[in-house]
Amino acid sequence: MSFDLKILDGDIDIGSNGDVKSARNYELAKQSLFKILLTPIGENVYHPGYGSNLSFVSDSGTLDAAGTIRMVRDSVYSSISNLIALQQQQQTRQFLSPEERIVSIKNVDVQVDQTDPRLLNIFVEIVTGKLEVSSESVTIRLR
Repeated sequence: MSFDLKILDGDIDIGSNGDVKSARNYELAKQSLFKILLTPIGENVYHPGYGSNLSFVSDSGTLDAAGTIRMVRDSVYSSISNLIALQQQQQTRQFLSPEERIVSIKNVDVQVDQTDPRLLNIFVEIVTGKLEVSSESVTIRLR
């Protein structure tokens, strides 16, 4: 089983006793999913292919709605596929619990927010190594 520092609202989660909390099992898979989607590709100097193009999409105001949605969907698929490959590499050196592994992408849906058209809601369904389908969502803002 692997672990990572647990992140809460963009900061390291500290317990009431002062201990740093760690993310494990599905919580780790979920955190890894959000981390790869919200990290701009190229930002990690030690792993330049890690991340997604979502920040590029949010900065580009030149695409139409259908083009933006298509670009976001493609970026999400690409990033999660990269995460799956990274987890497969990690598994050759370290045990990963079935709950923390993402084995496939079931669906990605992108919708313009009904109340604020500057927001895109991204809905992702993944299949974990335990063969459970899990749904997560993230919202990005277009500029």
